[in-house]
Amino acid sequence: EVEPVQPVEVEPVQPVEVEPVQPVEVEPVQPPVIPVNLLVNPSFESPTVTANEGTWEHVSTTTNGIGWSATGGKLELQRGILGGASDGQQHTELDVDGSSAVTISQTVTTVQGQTYEISFDYKSRPGEPSNSNGVTVSWNGTDVTPTISFGSTWKTATVQVTGTGSDTVSFTDAGTVNGRGTFLDNVSVMIVP
Repeated sequence: EVEPVQPVEVEPVQPVEVEPVQPVEVEPVQPPVIPVNLLVNPSFESPTVTANEGTWEHVSTTTNGIGWSATGGKLELQRGILGGASDGQQHTELDVDGSSAVTISQTVTTVQGQTYEISFDYKSRPGEPSNSNGVTVSWNGTDVTPTISFGSTWKTATVQVTGTGSDTVSFTDAGTVNGRGTFLDNVSVMIVP
């Protein structure tokens, strides 16, 4: 014989109040700023020096890939002499012909209001008195030269500047005009992230 099923009393389900989900504002992720050197030929590796047994050469600033312009004299590249380069195989010497202070420069495209860092390696020409060496760094014609101390080994100097959209960085020999000037290499203009 089968027993009858007893009814089970079930309480009615109470509605649950759910708070509406509030939207969350998420700021877009900015990609990291990767500093890139804005200069062309920053270590003076182009063109490869071939004159004077491959040790030094006055080069035209119209040479393809040279990147630099020179006023007051010539652009002299040196390779493997007088202590060599700080970066790569070549460097430049300011005050090359002894008739006037040489200025080399490049114009770069920047972001207006953005901070940039100019960095460069420098040293005295070996065997020259201290007054024979010196360098003035300019940004759009304004002297921004950092404190530097010349010696017989390569040193690095940096200074921060502000972009205007199109800016010119220049290096002028500030020592005695005698044809034997400051060595310069490994120059950069990079955005400060």
